[in-house]
Amino acid sequence: SLLQPEYPFEWAGTFELGEGAYELALQPGPDPTLKVVSQYLDAQEDAGERGPSERAMRVWSLPEASVRPRDTVEVGATQPAVLDLTEGAPLLFTLRSPRPGRVGVFTQHLPREFELELRQAGAAIHALAETEFAAGHTHDAEVSSVGIHLEGELDGQRLDAWMSELLREHGADIFRMKGILNVRDSANRLVFQGVHMLFDSNEDRAWGVDEKRASDLVFIGRRLDRTALTRGFERCLA
Repeated sequence: SLLQPEYPFEWAGTFELGEGAYELALQPGPDPTLKVVSQYLDAQEDAGERGPSERAMRVWSLPEASVRPRDTVEVGATQPAVLDLTEGAPLLFTLRSPRPGRVGVFTQHLPREFELELRQAGAAIHALAETEFAAGHTHDAEVSSVGIHLEGELDGQRLDAWMSELLREHGADIFRMKGILNVRDSANRLVFQGVHMLFDSNEDRAWGVDEKRASDLVFIGRRLDRTALTRGFERCLA
C-alpha cells in the first residue's frame, strides 16, 4: 500500500514466551552489529501490525545499548539493543522475559542473514507470525557475499595453504565462511566454517553412493574479490 509506513527494521516476529531466560543465537552476517527491539504485545496483537510496529519504532529512535555476547537483552526495555557480532561464532545472547506474555521481536535485518534463532534449552522456538518490511536502509555497500561451486577433488595441503594465506591477508574483511568440500582420498564430506581469522573443519557424513561430489564455499565480507577468490579456490584442485 502507498500508505504503508516505512519502518527502520526489516523483520518482526511474534512469540509466546513464559517468564524466564531464553537464548538468541546468531552467526556472523553482512553487518558487524544487529539492532533489536523486543516488547510485550496485547493478547491478540502480532508484531507486524501497525500499532506494535509504531510502538517499536518509537523505542528504536531512543539512545542505543550495546550488548556483547553472553549479555542480557530484556523484553520491554526502553532502549534498543545493538548486538555486537564481531566475536567468534556462535554468538549467544540472553533474552530475558520478566513475565509471561506475547512478545514482538523487531530486527534491523532479516534473521536468515544471520541464522538467528530464539531458543529455550537448546531447542528453537518458532514465531507464531512473521512480517518482513521493505528495507528503509541498505547494508554497507562494500559488504557482499561470494559463493563458489567447484567440480573435482581438492588437494588438502593446497587447501590449507591457500586458506592460511587468504586469512592472513584478508581475514579482517572476511566476516564469515562456510562450505562443504570434496577432498581427495576422503570418503566423507568436509564441513568448513570460519569467522575472520579463525577457521575450523571436520569430517561430516559419508558421500552418498549416487551423490555428486563437488565443493561449495561461501564468503560473507567486505570488499570481496570474486575473481581472485575463485582462482585461489581453483588452485586447490588435486
